[in-house]
Parts: sequence; structure tokens; C-alpha cells
Amino acid sequence: MATKQRCPKCNAPNSLDALRCFACKAPLRQVCPLCGASRPWYVEQCPHCSSQPEETEVFADLFRSLPSQRVHGYYVIQEVLATSRISTVYRVTDSRSPDSRYALKEFATTALFRSDERREAEATFYQVVERWASLQHPLLPRIFEAFAEHERYYLLMEFIEGWSLKRILTSAHFKVPPDLVRNWGAQLCTLLTYLHSLQPPLYVPFLAPSHVMVTIRGEVKLVDFGLTHLFSPHTYGPFGSIRGYAAPELGQEGLCSVQSDVFAVGRLLYALLIGQPLEKRLVQPLPLAQAIPGISPQLVKAIARATHRDPARRFASAREFQQALWGDLSGPLEPIADWVQHAIVSPSTAHALSQVGPRADEAMSQAGFERDLRFAPSATVAEGAPSVAGQPKLSVYPHSFDLRDLGTKEVKRLVLNLRNAGEGELVGHMTSHVSWLTAPSKVWRLPPGKQAKVILSVQAALLPPGRTHEPQAVYIESNGGQQWLAVSAEVVAGPSLGVEQPILDYGAFQDDEERSLPLILVNKGRQPLTGHVLSRVPWLRVPQASFRCPPGQSARVMVILQPARLPRGSQEVKGALAIDSDGGQAEVEVRAWRKRPELDLGTTHIDFGIISHGEVAERYLYIGNTGDAPLEGAVRSLIPWLQASPQSIVCDPGELFQVTLSVDSVGLPDGPIDLPQALRVQTNGGTCTLSLHLQVRAPRLELGTPELSFGEVPLGEIRERLLIVRNVGTAPLELTIQSLLDWLVPAQEHLTCEPGSELSLSVHAETSRFPRGQEVVRQPGLRLISGANLIDIPVSITVLQPILRVEPARVDFGYIDRAQPETATLTIINDGTGTLAWNAQTDVQWLEFTPRAGVCEAGESCTLTLTAYGLALEAGLEAAQGMLVIHSDGGRAKIPLSLALAAPRLEVDTTLLDLGTSVNKTNVNGSLRLFNRGLGLLRGSISVDKTWLTVDRASFELPTGHSIEVHIGTDMEEFPPEMPLASGLVTIESNGGTCEIEVRVKAILAPHLAIVDETLLLARQEPEGPLQGRLIIKNVGQAVAHTQLVTSSSALVLSRELCDIKPNKSVRIAVRWEGPRLAEPIESYVDIMSGDQQLRVPVRFEVPPEMETAAHITDPSSQESSQPMIRTTKEVGG
Repeated sequence: MATKQRCPKCNAPNSLDALRCFACKAPLRQVCPLCGASRPWYVEQCPHCSSQPEETEVFADLFRSLPSQRVHGYYVIQEVLATSRISTVYRVTDSRSPDSRYALKEFATTALFRSDERREAEATFYQVVERWASLQHPLLPRIFEAFAEHERYYLLMEFIEGWSLKRILTSAHFKVPPDLVRNWGAQLCTLLTYLHSLQPPLYVPFLAPSHVMVTIRGEVKLVDFGLTHLFSPHTYGPFGSIRGYAAPELGQEGLCSVQSDVFAVGRLLYALLIGQPLEKRLVQPLPLAQAIPGISPQLVKAIARATHRDPARRFASAREFQQALWGDLSGPLEPIADWVQHAIVSPSTAHALSQVGPRADEAMSQAGFERDLRFAPSATVAEGAPSVAGQPKLSVYPHSFDLRDLGTKEVKRLVLNLRNAGEGELVGHMTSHVSWLTAPSKVWRLPPGKQAKVILSVQAALLPPGRTHEPQAVYIESNGGQQWLAVSAEVVAGPSLGVEQPILDYGAFQDDEERSLPLILVNKGRQPLTGHVLSRVPWLRVPQASFRCPPGQSARVMVILQPARLPRGSQEVKGALAIDSDGGQAEVEVRAWRKRPELDLGTTHIDFGIISHGEVAERYLYIGNTGDAPLEGAVRSLIPWLQASPQSIVCDPGELFQVTLSVDSVGLPDGPIDLPQALRVQTNGGTCTLSLHLQVRAPRLELGTPELSFGEVPLGEIRERLLIVRNVGTAPLELTIQSLLDWLVPAQEHLTCEPGSELSLSVHAETSRFPRGQEVVRQPGLRLISGANLIDIPVSITVLQPILRVEPARVDFGYIDRAQPETATLTIINDGTGTLAWNAQTDVQWLEFTPRAGVCEAGESCTLTLTAYGLALEAGLEAAQGMLVIHSDGGRAKIPLSLALAAPRLEVDTTLLDLGTSVNKTNVNGSLRLFNRGLGLLRGSISVDKTWLTVDRASFELPTGHSIEVHIGTDMEEFPPEMPLASGLVTIESNGGTCEIEVRVKAILAPHLAIVDETLLLARQEPEGPLQGRLIIKNVGQAVAHTQLVTSSSALVLSRELCDIKPNKSVRIAVRWEGPRLAEPIESYVDIMSGDQQLRVPVRFEVPPEMETAAHITDPSSQESSQPMIRTTKEVGG
């Protein structure tokens, strides 16, 4: 009898009762996933339920290393229960209670790209968890905690032992009978009834087989709360619903209801009955009566009604659906504890199913084997012939493999030959005991004498660099014997990552300056090493994360510490830096401690209690330093009557610092004082603003008369008013009254008012101080002094006294026409404060005015219109004077009046104006000046008697002693062509006389010459020809031009020297140089004379290029000497 068992991983011998290998800690016992019974690792079939799991799953569970990650400080992950793209479920223990077991669900935010999506998911996550955590129901797991860490969200809840409905659906070992389906559905309905009765109701549109578990005792538990869709909203349907189970109205109306939950439960029960998940649409939906022979019609009708497309046709409530599933005749609703025995496929059924299947050769090919044609049956052997019963025998070739020079990512295929050398059917299976080699996991069968090939795969990427030898790589077990297969493999040595310092220690410091340390990486391999360094903490930064290192050398990667982002306290983070390379991976621990002072006041409020008016109260403020560095700062009062001493703070770690606070209550109002910001403590360990409260017992003045208004008072009258003061404080009020105005007199200067009492003070206004009247509007008049408080009482009064003012003080009508009246205005103004009544009077006969009397309010004015008539003057009078008297109750005014009769007189500076000579019909002009030598305004008009005469004005006005200039011109287009001399008259008519001025103009026609080209150029037409050119003269005048031409040199020969040029005609004069050949340019010209006109045309000679080059080289000033050659034509003389 065997006394030892060998480890399937390391082949070490262990005792029969050992649970784990003493050498490699691999588990030596396995638990049946169906019934939970325990058995040794090498026992294939469960002795309790006869189930036999897949060998790959068994060995994966045996050799899976459990994670040891710690979450939230004290939750240690023991096992990964389920995982998906967004969420993972762990079995964890609490390090504070080692025997505890919890389920921890992790949610990743990788599917949320925008920050607003993450914020919305976080807020909804905590709201939903808080709602579910407040519920208590036997079919709901308890929720203990929800938290976030490293951009992931976690939910800690009760660990439920059992099977999910998804696992039951997808397992070939389960077939759920209808009665068990009714029981589970009724339990779910009791949970829905509870959830729907809440206020507001709670719905489960996310219901699916993966969200429901069945415990060993048969209790149905809802283990998911629809949180996953918050972090992957595009993966699920509305409200986290799952296709195949969600009610159709969720996508159409977007509303959850009782009927939508009933639909989900009905679909869930339907999937359990047919044994197929509904996430993928069924090829052909199966009627329940056809899929489940013998099923009760009541159950079929209940599920059909619950899953009706019309919500109105479904059950009205979950309780009604429960009654349809588990009525009163079914007895009390209790979990079925032995449900595994009812749902699991029986051993006999499993054996029968194993017999009904493909032939041996078909099973081998489906298991991943290939037929070896060398051992194919001969044609003479009939197919299907029964095999001879006997003992099978296993034969394996080869017994080992030796692989060399494997690439780092190469996948090597190995062919293993299996042969049945016995006489009976050979049945067996093989298991790979190394992670880098895979072998077919299904059971294979071989008839006697048959042989098959088995394909093994070696993945070099999973092998370590160098040579690996595994004597027990593959274990082959059969009814004809067992055998270990040895495999040796050598991977071409590539790069190999090494880290010189596994710990980066930045030490302790206090400032915020960034620090950097080099991370030294070593390439221990024989190929270049490339990779990058990743920081897993926010307070480390790697500027150049990628690195490349030659074989046998090292690379330095600078790692920068950002102290401003360091958490408080000493940091020792394992795996803070992750190094990923083609030569392996590594983690580096980082240590840093930024010592920070931390301000601790113990309070944010200062209470001085009750103090009396004038008292100085003191309190103490204790400032603590709970950090690990010296605390320095200052205390500053934000209000003037609060003082702090001392104001500078220096506090060592763990110490207290005392500050004395004092309040001077002088000037503080009565009653409570609450200030949200009274004192500010600002330190290098934080800033805090403290509020303040105190109760002051002090007098408080309240005015019953906020202002004194005396109204309208006639001048000389004394008016009295009462000032009412109250003391609404809690102490006696001492009041001093001061007058700020000399006309305001209080009856008393000192008052004492007890708390809660009222006093009246008489105040007089003496109007005799306002001889001209005055209006005072809200001017400070009385000052009330109570301690340090000053209150000014505004005073208003109007002293009635009108004041007359007339503008202008004199009216002079000036010089007026006898036949034309002249008007003027006079303004009467009331500068006083009362109503002004007035009337006007005069004895002057030549004056009329309106109105003669009126009333003028304070600050307003009235206008009088005065009209003077020259015809009213006595004969022989040229001037007159008078007086206008205005009487009023605000005074009397006398306005002098004066006028004179106008007598203007016109004079001109000439009576004959000669405009000169117009040559060729050009317009000529001149001017004359008009004078007013009389008295009064001179008015008149100007006219001409010829159409060719023009004047710049048709009328004029001239004050006394003034003059104006009149411009007179011609329009020669209207001048008679046959007359060389003409004259016209300019007539000036005015109220000061009339005069006529004779205007004369002479018109002549004359020639005028113009030169087409300003400069005459003489050039050679042939290389050896003479210098010659052409001069063009044009007559732009209106008479024949008798022209004479004279040259500056006799060598200049003209084709003619005398010519007559008609108007608007031109002549061409040929010019030729007959002098010696020019060595350099000379100054020459041609003079053109016609009457008084003389023109001079410069002559320029064409210079050969060689002369220009020589002149340029030998005479730098040649440019200056050539200046006269390019001057423009100008007139000479007249």
C-alpha cells in the first residue's frame, strides 16, 4: 500500500494527508465544482456525484498562483473569482481578521475617456451603492464598503458560496428540472416584491444568469446591482440591461417598470428550462412543451405570460407571478437544499452519454490528434469489425525531445507517436506539467495495433533564456500504462534585464524643489536591450522613459521626484517604478519623505463671551504642530479692535505655541457680534481663518427723528422742532449735542438717557441770519456724540425772501432806421427763495414793451420784449434816451434806454477799373473796395450791364466804419471777337447812395512757341557718318510766329535759321555737327527767338562706348561735367 503521494508539479514525495506540497506549495487536493466534495488531485471522477471536469481546468487550478495584492490597506486578494474587460471579482480576506472572507468587485474606468463621464460615473456609483447598502433581505448580500483607489472603484460585500446560473447553464453536468426552476423563480419574485414596495421603487433591468447565484442550501441570491454599465455605458443596453433578457420597451420607451422586471425573470427561467443562454439570439426558439417533454402546462403558460411583448399582457405584479409559479397547493416556499442531486446529470446518464459518441478515430481527431497513415487499417479489414478483448499496452516514441536554438517568440510543433501494442482498447489522456508546453487534454482511444500522432506545442516566449531541462514535462496516463515525457529546450540568449539598485531612496527633505536620481539598468544578455520605465505613483516623473542598452553595459534613466505631489508621511512604495523590456520586467521600490509642518488649531472659532462697554478682554489661542517639520508663520487680525501677541509663530513638531488675543470694546455696538473672518493664521503648514463671537453690553442710540425739517419759514421768524432720541442698549447713554450751524440752537448740550428710555430735545432755527433768504437741503446741522460714536443730523429749511435781478442793466438799440422798428429783450430773474411779483413802467413815447407785470417763482425768470420806433421821435431829433423802471417785492431796478437814427454813406475807392489786356482770350480780373462812411448799417446790391463781366457777390452789408472788397472779372468766351477794346458798367445801389464804376478790357492775339523735345540729341546714323538730329518747334498761340534760330557754335549747322510758324502748326529744323571729331562732350545749345519770347534748347552728343569707359576710368568727375547736357529747356529773356 502506498504511503506517499507525489506532487504533480515538482514530483516531490508528500504524505497522503498533505493538503499542499511542502516543496512548491502546489495544492494536492481538489474540490468538486458541482457538489463541493474533496478528493486527491489524481482522482479524476468525483466519488460523490461522479462528475469529471476537464483536465486542463483541474491542472490550471492546481498550478495557479494566488495573487497577494493588498487593496485599501488591509484587504488581501486570495483568489480571482471572475473577470471581464471592465470588472473583476476577488475573494479577499481582511488582514485585521484573518478568518474573514469577502467578495470584492473591482471596476475599471478604461472605457470612460472624458473627464465628465468619469465624474458622472463616480457620482452615480456612490448613489447606487448607498441605496442598495441600506436594504436588508435574505436574498441580497450585505454591502460593507465602497471606495476608490488608483482610478478604480471597489465594492466590498458578503462572500456567497454557490454557483451562478450562468455556470449552471453552460455546464454539461447540469440539467435543471422544471420544479427546481419554479422554486428559483418564486424566490426571485419574493425579492422583486420587496424591491418594488420601496419608496421610490427599485427595479432590476440588469437581471441575467451571471447576476444570480444559488447557494449550497438552495437559496437564490442577487449578487450584482447593475454597476458595471456605469463604467462601460456602450457595452450594455438601457439601464445596464443585457440582450436576451431585457424587456423590449426598455429600448423604446426608456422606462423601467414592474412588468419589465417580470419579463427579465421569465426569460431567465426560460433559459434554465431549455439549457441555453439567451445572450446570443437562438437559431430557432424552442417551444417549452417541445424542449421539455412532460412539463406542466401551468408553468408554460406562466412563462409565456411573463415574457409577452405587450407589458399590459404580463403579470401585474411580481407577487402574482410568484403565485403562478408556486401556488398554495405547492406548499410553503422554501429553498431546495438537495438541488444538486436533482439538477446534476446522474452517473448512469453520464456513462450512457459517454458511450454514445463518435468512433475512436473520430474522437482522437477531435481531441487534437492526427492519424498516422503508416498504421492505417488495411483494405481487407472490414470497418466496424469488433475488437478482440484483451489487455492494452502503451507504447510511446520518442521518450524525450531535445530542442535547440529556439527563437524567443518561436512556437515549435512536436510529433509524439502513441501506439497500442496490446490486445485490448487503449484509453488514456496526457497532461503537460510545464507552462511552456501544451498537449491535447481530451481522452483518446486506440484499438489494438493502432498508432496515432499527437501534436505538442512549445512556446519559446514562456521559456527562460538559456537551456531548460524538464524530465517530467508531460505525463501520459492510460489503462495500458503510464509514462513521463522529458523535454529539453534551449532559447537563443537575448537581452536580459538587470537593476543595480532595487531601491531608490530620496531621503528626507523639507523644500518643494524637484530631485532626481539615476536608475541604473544592466543588460546581462547578449543582444541589445530596449524598453521603457513607467511610474506607478503620481509623484514620480520619468522624462526619458525609453532606454536602449548594448550587451554587457548599463543605461542610466533619470527619475525625478515631485515633492509637491508627495503624500504626507514617509513613503516606501514597492513597485513604484515598473520596467518593461524585451529582456524581462522588474520593479523598483522608491522611498521618499518630505517633512511638512502641519497646522493644528483645535478650533476654528473664538468666543469672548459677554464683555462690558469699554472693557479690554483677553483670550488664549494655542497653535499646535502635528507635522514633522518646524512650523513658521504669522497671526494677523482682520479687524481693528482685535489684537494678537505675538504675531510671529515658531513651533517645533509636536509642540504648542500660545498667542494672546485681546479685544478693546470701546466703540463696539451693543449686542452680539459674529464675524466669520476675524483672525487669520498663515503658516508654512497651512492657513486657517477663525471666526469670532462676543456679546457687548453698551448703550445704543436710536433716533426717533432721523432728520430735522423746518419747512418754509419767512425771513425773521424763529421756528422750533423736537429731536427724539432713544437708548435701546443695555447701559446708560451719555449724549453731547453740538450745533454745526450758527443759526441752529439746541435747547440742551448734554443728555443722559437710561436703557429703554426716550428723550425729546428742542431745537430752534433763527432765520434772521439769512438776509437774502436761503434754501438748505439735508445739510449736517447737529452732531450727537456718544463715546467714540458720532452721528450727524441733517437739517433742511427754506427761508422765504425773493431777490430781483434784471439783465441787461442797460438797453441800447443802436442806430435804427426811422421806418423800421428795432426790438430788444430784458430778463427779470428771481435769485431769492420766495415768489417775486413785479411790474414795469416808463414815460418814453417811442418805446413799447410786453408784458407789463408778472410773477416769478424762486430760481425762475421772465422775459420782456422791448420795441423802439424811429417814427415816434420828434422832428429834428437824431437820438433819444429814456428810463424803464421795474418795481417788485424783491427790490426796484432802473434800466437806461438809448437809440439813434441811422445815416449810412456809400463810398468807393475808384470809378474807373482797368482790367488790363487779355492775351489769347485768357480771363483777367481786378477788385475795388466799398466803404461805409456814415452811421448805421449800410445795405445794398451790385449789378453789371455786360454778360462778359462777373462779380463775386450780388449784395452786401457794412457796419459803420467798415469796408469790403469786391472782385470783378471777365468771361472771355462771351467777349465780342471783333472788338479789341471794350468797357462795361458796375452799378452799386444802397441805402447810403448809388455809384457806377466803368470797367475796361483790351483783347489781343499773339503767338507762343513750344519745344517738343526738351533736349536735342545728335547721333550718327552710320558708323562713320556725321552727328545729326532734328529740332521740332510748335506754335501753340493764335498769331503767326516770326522765328529766328541761333546756335552756340559755328560747327552746328541748321537747315534754316528764319521761319514763320502759323497758329497750331509746327516746323522741323535739321541740325548737323560739322566740326572736328569730339574727344569729349562739349556744352552746346540752340536759341529760338520770336518777338519777346526766347527759348534755349541744350544739345547732347552721342558718345561712343569706349569714350564713356575711358572717361569713367580717367576722370571720376565726368558725371559732373556732363550735367549741362541733360538740363531741360527753359525760356530766356522775355
